[in-house]
Amino acid sequence: MAASARGLGQLGGAPWLDFFAGSGTAGEAAAKHGRGFVLIDESPEAVAIM
Repeated sequence: MAASARGLGQLGGAPWLDFFAGSGTAGEAAAKHGRGFVLIDESPEAVAIM
């Protein structure tokens, strides 16, 4: 999650868009920092985890 959180400061208040969301770590980091986020993944297993 630290790597995802580092990237959150790069675009000011823009929503975080993750096309390979996996377990949703980037979305968790975005929420923790008060940012909007959109998580996308083609794997049904990944979507179920998110």
